[in-house]
Amino acid sequence: MIWKSEKGYTLILTLCILTIFAVISVLLLSVTFSGAQRSEARGEHTKATELAEKGMQHMKNKLHHELVAKLGADGLEYGEYIKQFEALLKMYLCETGESIKSGDLETGSYEVCVLEYENATQAEDDYDPRKKVTLRSIGKTEDQTKEVTYVIEVGTNTVPDALKYAISTVNPKGTKRNSDGNVYLHGGVDVYGDMNVGNNLFTHSYGPGLRGQFANWRKTTLPVLYPVNSRLNQSKIELGGKLYQFDPNLREFTPYRDGENRTNQSSKAFYDNHLNWQNLNYYKNSTIEQMFANTTNLPKVVERKTDPTEVQIAATINEYKNQLRPTTTYNNNRVSDFRKDDTVQFVTGIFSNSITFTKTNEYRAGVSNQGKLINFKAGTHRFDQMYVRGNVMIGHETTSENNSTYDNITIEGFTDNKGAQLFVDGNVTIQGANLKSNLTIYTTGNVTIRYTTIEGKEYLDGREGSLIMFSEGKINIANNSLYLDEPSELKGFFYSEEALEMFGVGSNIKIHGGIAARRITLNAIRGNYRNETQSWSAAINPTSLNSPSRLVIQYDTELIENFLKLNPPEPIIREIDPSELIDRR
Repeated sequence: MIWKSEKGYTLILTLCILTIFAVISVLLLSVTFSGAQRSEARGEHTKATELAEKGMQHMKNKLHHELVAKLGADGLEYGEYIKQFEALLKMYLCETGESIKSGDLETGSYEVCVLEYENATQAEDDYDPRKKVTLRSIGKTEDQTKEVTYVIEVGTNTVPDALKYAISTVNPKGTKRNSDGNVYLHGGVDVYGDMNVGNNLFTHSYGPGLRGQFANWRKTTLPVLYPVNSRLNQSKIELGGKLYQFDPNLREFTPYRDGENRTNQSSKAFYDNHLNWQNLNYYKNSTIEQMFANTTNLPKVVERKTDPTEVQIAATINEYKNQLRPTTTYNNNRVSDFRKDDTVQFVTGIFSNSITFTKTNEYRAGVSNQGKLINFKAGTHRFDQMYVRGNVMIGHETTSENNSTYDNITIEGFTDNKGAQLFVDGNVTIQGANLKSNLTIYTTGNVTIRYTTIEGKEYLDGREGSLIMFSEGKINIANNSLYLDEPSELKGFFYSEEALEMFGVGSNIKIHGGIAARRITLNAIRGNYRNETQSWSAAINPTSLNSPSRLVIQYDTELIENFLKLNPPEPIIREIDPSELIDRR
């Protein structure tokens, strides 16, 4: 029988092997063909997505160029600008207007239209020259159709770029310095939001406090940088320079202990030279993984492309000074319960060095150009604009840590639901004040904020205002809630054309808003002081991330809205900014 023959076994074995190879070949061909189909489908999907992207770019560029053309050489009055802008957007509404169609391209075609639009800052009826426009763009190939929704911003941006960041440097004026654009985060600073760093970013795990000729660098943690919105995974650092930390072999420090807490002491001259970036031998290049204490959701470093728009401080002051023409004069060194729907010239005799505002005062606009000190004390002060040639003091200059002794002061606009604007050719000091404000201050001098609390005065529509400060001089924020567990909370934005320096070592400060300056230095530790004792040995767990930071900068998303509320529109719109893609889905 064939089953008992070796030839029979060989034949069966051969048939089995041929069958197996045939099955494998069929499977391989099937997998290859299926993979080729999937690859082709992915390629078609990618092409369709790219076509949708081209459609978005086409509409973005078209809206920009047509809006520029509508302005013409002379610009448009704001009301007419809004009318023309909205008419343009309505032309391309998906439901009632016309779409932009590409026709047949080599890879397919696209069609794009405007789904909806709204004010970019949700400012409703208020001044908002920029629109948030939602586009629907459909890319089509022979076998695939891809619909993508894009959100772009179109129009002109009158809000300084620095207001879009928790921390931002500004373009320096005059002679360039090595430290221009630097940001120094010394110790356990907490920052929530994005950063725009024009030059170098430096971090250190010690927070310095200054005393006499010495800088006492207190051992704590590295800073942290978190996104302001919990739905975001990372904060963003737009970086123009490099990341640095101290060289570990640096010999300028003398270590010592105070109880359980450690200090590295240096000279004040070393601290100053460091801030001036005078000796590159102090430093080593670092990486983002080494710069911050939050190692799980580290910030993302990107190339700095934003060249911040400058705030024209002196020009703005001069513009309003020239516009304010008093029609009445009030001659007294004390202004109390004064009410006048007018522009008032405030004057006093030659033997008085100051004019004090107390109780409730309401006037549409004010002028004081005698070079006197203007002192806002306890009370409510309402005006739309005021110009002062001389220094301004808000508060009563106490150095007490007990805020119940501070003057309760409110400064807001004379016109309902608007803010006040204060223009100062001199220095501004806020001290000994519990300040509630809807206030923008432009000053050519220095700004000092200490022994004070600042919060926003609520608008009629329920939103909270803020203090927005633009200074040509230095800004120093210190000695607020010294050694106390509860922080002084400052709601506002602080902008300096010079250096801004802030301390949270003995002080305890939380800023709801943002900061911007030519050079920024933030010094802080973590932890409270046992029984609020004024001693470094009493600091509790300063090296633990679980301890609260004594200096927190938390970006306020209402900043831009408040800026627009506090600053009236330019009468003529003359320029259109490049349209910007802000979201896709």
